[in-house]
Amino acid sequence: MGETAKRLASPFIYHIVFYYFLHTPNCLYCKCNHLYLKAIAYMYVIPTIMVLRNKQHIWWFLLFITPLIPLLIDLDLKRYSFINIPATLLQISSIALIRFILNHCQNLSYQVKYIIALYSGSLIHFVRLYIENELHLTFLIALTIGITVTIIGESWRYYFESQHEETIAKLHYESKRDELTGLLNFRAFDQVLKKLSKRPNITNTYIGAIDIDHFKVINDTYGHLNGNIVLHTFSKKLKHEIDKAFAPNCFVYRFGGDEFSIVIFNANPEQIIAALNNVEQYFRDNFIKLPDNKTKIKFSFSCGFTKHLSNEHFYNTLERAADLVYKVKNNGRGKILTD
Repeated sequence: MGETAKRLASPFIYHIVFYYFLHTPNCLYCKCNHLYLKAIAYMYVIPTIMVLRNKQHIWWFLLFITPLIPLLIDLDLKRYSFINIPATLLQISSIALIRFILNHCQNLSYQVKYIIALYSGSLIHFVRLYIENELHLTFLIALTIGITVTIIGESWRYYFESQHEETIAKLHYESKRDELTGLLNFRAFDQVLKKLSKRPNITNTYIGAIDIDHFKVINDTYGHLNGNIVLHTFSKKLKHEIDKAFAPNCFVYRFGGDEFSIVIFNANPEQIIAALNNVEQYFRDNFIKLPDNKTKIKFSFSCGFTKHLSNEHFYNTLERAADLVYKVKNNGRGKILTD
């Protein structure tokens, strides 16, 4: 997903630049009237958004040339003899400096930065017009209202875009997580193994299959809701011990029911057995108390894990681990077996 985003980012930047120029029809089609050209603060709306959010270097360039676009398009400088080039460059530099400082204020939200950027740009513009004795009340009111409406519109757009991104992120997270335990699911298992197969620094990868012993009996005896408590408690302890011993070189999964799996790399079998023994010892010494505070459940689990072989498909490794679990179940359960 990250690589795809990178591939799309480059052409997307050019599309943004294209629409940026389309957004200034007064410059491209009407060659900019006197009033619009002097409203430099308003011309910075789009570059400000992109400098604060996109942070691509090209937007700093576009920010600087925005007020100069009419001159670049129409080289008849006599038409624009009213332009004070030194004052314009000073204004551009002041506005750019404020944007640069805001970009490095990590404790400010985008909305606050945007409000400060636009209003400060307007204030700089008003100061310039005042010094040049060209500041009129109607223009001051019109530009202030225009900037305010722009800020409100951008705030709403940013809010809904953020809500959309949060929804997408939540759906993406949930698509890879087991709803009951919060562990990674089978879909994530598939994705992780594909990524692992492309990493040259991965060595000694082990895949384990784990089943809670007699879980059907637990469900039938205590009910499915209490069975869920067992699953949740077991998964929490399993993940804690595996993460403590191997993070970040490990993943813990629930495939459904009482079927769990672990993927551990850059490790050795003795370390894995030690971590799993900690889990086993914990549930051997501790009961799981049910909500009625009277019923206590004690259980064991069976585990088989094996090393991933070179040029072997990861699913074949998982099948070998599952076969080891069946061997454990046929020989008394409650054991950890490796080949």
